[in-house]
Amino acid sequence: MNEYVISQIRRISDAMLQADGGGAFSNAERIAGAFVNGRADWLPERYDDIGGALIRLGAEWREAVVEVWMRNYNGGWGTAWLVNRSEEA
Repeated sequence: MNEYVISQIRRISDAMLQADGGGAFSNAERIAGAFVNGRADWLPERYDDIGGALIRLGAEWREAVVEVWMRNYNGGWGTAWLVNRSEEA
């Protein structure tokens, strides 16, 4: 497991969360941040289907996205997390 890639995805997903999905990110970064934060609406227009987005990430980044999600860096995954995060704001 590449800890550098994991830390990058964590940084990207945190920055995207703070910017409500905005910011200057590459397509792969935007896809990773969208998946970690559970926000399909943040996927780049070109990759609006999950399959295409997963293929675009490549094997190393897909594995790292899952690892970030499993380590629970962003408080969880799914709608319960989105509700909890919006209450914090």
